[in-house]
Amino acid sequence: MSNELMSVPQWENSQHPAANYRMATDVAGLCREIVVKSAVDIHGKKYVRAEGWQAIATAHGCVASARDVEHVEGGIRAVGEVRKISDGVVIATAEGFVGDDEAMWQKRPEYARRAMCQTRAISRACRSAFAHVVVLMDAGLSTTPAEEVPAEGFEEKTAPVAAVAAKKNGKAAPVQPEPAVDLLATERDNHEASQPRGWEDVVVHFGKNKGIRLGDLEPKQLSWYQKEWQPRPFRGRISDQDLALRRALDESMGKSPAPAALVEEEELDEVPF
Repeated sequence: MSNELMSVPQWENSQHPAANYRMATDVAGLCREIVVKSAVDIHGKKYVRAEGWQAIATAHGCVASARDVEHVEGGIRAVGEVRKISDGVVIATAEGFVGDDEAMWQKRPEYARRAMCQTRAISRACRSAFAHVVVLMDAGLSTTPAEEVPAEGFEEKTAPVAAVAAKKNGKAAPVQPEPAVDLLATERDNHEASQPRGWEDVVVHFGKNKGIRLGDLEPKQLSWYQKEWQPRPFRGRISDQDLALRRALDESMGKSPAPAALVEEEELDEVPF
């Protein structure tokens, strides 16, 4: 293993929009896996958690933190900020808040409410600077920080049939309790469901066949990947997605997974189909 340190890209000046866009695209590809895996599903929508936002900030050569945690009227407030590691310049700030009227947090200990307030501030500050990167990931992710989303989500609820009928008859509609959402169980189930069951379930994550399972490729396409494709290093390392795809390809050929060889990008031709 090389002892060479991986260089962290630095945030470009606003005078170079093309360079900034290229960097955002690179970061979207680099961080996509950790952002998607750490995202939480709430009522059918996926939201990025603080871990994902911090990964995006780190990939930009920035660090996110919270300060000025204080009690204010109605709850606890904190200020989140994103700073460039190179010179400490603040590129984004935002406010995090935990309200006294939030049922989930009303009975929680003081330390837990203060911690969530800081987490919300960090996520919100990162969102204000890097929301476009999440959009570039094209993974169906909402840019609203997960920590701000209530357990029931933001969807407007449709009145039940029983409630509509009761209203027409001039009667009080029966109150239906909302089912509690276990975020930990939901996150665990989503993580387990996202894990491939075999080499056929591993998805191609680049090129013309992006998003297609290996098991759904045409025989000649699968054969090309098996024989020709090798992981490409990015900034001195091979991504987990590339390693997983190569292992799946080896498994599809009945081979034992072998250490991936570093292949320079210019040595590989484009996918021929």
